[in-house]
Amino acid sequence: MLRIGKIKIKYPYFPSPLAGLTDFPFRKLLDSIGYVGALFTEMVSTEGLIRKNLQTLKMLESFSSPTPKFVQLFGNNPHSFAESVKYINDNTSFDGIDLNAGCPVKKVVNKGAGSFLLKDTENLKKIVKSIRKNTEKAFTVKIRLGFKKVNISETIKIIESEGADGIIVHFRTKKDGYSVPARWEFAEKIKELTNLPVIGNGDIFNIETAKERLKKVDGIMLGRGIVINPSFFKELKTGKREKDYIILERFIRLMEDFYPEEKWLPRLKAFLRYFSKGKGISKKIKRELFLSKDYEFVRNESLQIFSELD
Repeated sequence: MLRIGKIKIKYPYFPSPLAGLTDFPFRKLLDSIGYVGALFTEMVSTEGLIRKNLQTLKMLESFSSPTPKFVQLFGNNPHSFAESVKYINDNTSFDGIDLNAGCPVKKVVNKGAGSFLLKDTENLKKIVKSIRKNTEKAFTVKIRLGFKKVNISETIKIIESEGADGIIVHFRTKKDGYSVPARWEFAEKIKELTNLPVIGNGDIFNIETAKERLKKVDGIMLGRGIVINPSFFKELKTGKREKDYIILERFIRLMEDFYPEEKWLPRLKAFLRYFSKGKGISKKIKRELFLSKDYEFVRNESLQIFSELD
């Protein structure tokens, strides 16, 4: 059993925080399927949180279940992190905090956040220290191998010395983006560098790869792969998977319950762009779905397609 801080993790399998995808309905979907070690929110802005932005606060909505739940925070101001953590402590039931120090998206990096912290290591140190000082919750940091060059030894030393409980490593640099294969050859070196649990992320799309990666790290994290196949962890653990039609039907119900009607169409399309991959659906049919402005058509047509595939 994996332990992160005070939390005992039953399964070493984690879905990656993904903006616009790992929202409340999707997290609840994964929880209903099971075999998830912990759930992570989308990236939550510390500035939005301390200003009580309504959209940001909605991202912190959660639900009751035994699965540990983490808030992933991003920003560049240690004081804002301190205030955000205090708010989470006092107003939510989340079990842990995850610091995003790996996002390569330009608008995040330009604000000195995400993977920018991998080269601004003085500020990374201040932020990790600020978070640890203000919460006893489990605390992880998600990083990449470096910004332009690999400096994982330096960042891990900072993260561990300032009191984090675990490290999540995407095995690419910021410069790599997603254009080169994840460099899992660094896993062994990273395990030698730290006593903290190491969760590995990057290019895990099938069960065989997942099993191999688990030999190198303490846990694995899936991004796009878990949206393509939300029952991936169940399949990894039991050899069985949920029917895609049942998953889609459940996701739609959860999404409609959570969002106002005007959000349904873009959110369903965002889900389907990944969920439809590798399922044998023709480009023509996908084009019809993604160009449609009629929610009922997209909803009913996609359910019909997946009922026939199952």
